[in-house]
Amino acid sequence: MNVEYLRTAKKSYMIIKEADYPFEEYELKMILHNDIPCLLPLQVIVEDGQVEYWYDVTGIQSLKKQFSLAPAGEKELRVLLQNLAELKSIMDDYLLDDASICFSSDKIYEDRFSGKIRFCYVPGLNRQKPAGLKGLFEDVLQQLNHSDPIAVKMGYEMYERCMQSDFVIEDCFACLRIQKQNKETSEPAEIDRKGDDLKEWEGMAEKREVSNPFTEETFPRKRYRKKAKERKTGED
Repeated sequence: MNVEYLRTAKKSYMIIKEADYPFEEYELKMILHNDIPCLLPLQVIVEDGQVEYWYDVTGIQSLKKQFSLAPAGEKELRVLLQNLAELKSIMDDYLLDDASICFSSDKIYEDRFSGKIRFCYVPGLNRQKPAGLKGLFEDVLQQLNHSDPIAVKMGYEMYERCMQSDFVIEDCFACLRIQKQNKETSEPAEIDRKGDDLKEWEGMAEKREVSNPFTEETFPRKRYRKKAKERKTGED
């Protein structure tokens, strides 16, 4: 897998090349014909006979970039866990395997204003046995704010659960329920439970409508472009 970045006057793209992995036909149709909230918008482009995946990353920043600017604290870990729980729920809705998500911090993007995280789905990646969430949590541990005891506790709890078995929605909420201790009384302080209720998420999943992706006759949808001259090999 080779990654390049392209910035135009209006758009920014992360381009994944050399990732022509075997995948089920419905996977790409799901991604191309549905606006899946937790995934980066994708275009499939064929250039010089090679398939390229173009992900729109306009106006958002990778977790790797954020970690380089400031260590991850309790707030950042809670945002990550809430979005991971949503991701796993939505992947089930769309019959997609979250093992095809590239859980590398340089391919996970967050809108700092809305707190929404977008993940990079690479069709067929699950067959390559990627590091998955284990690799992501290892990266998170290296970037923790060690002066924040709750962040440290959450980070290591996330990593230990991932090492024991597959990290599931219940694990996300178990880590989210780690509470901050009141410095004066040593009693658990109240926490914001928004997004921290499994039943609430399940109810949202039941109401979520998934459009029929199998209406296009042509598969896959491809766009042909001339070779971009502005392409560069490093992320700004």
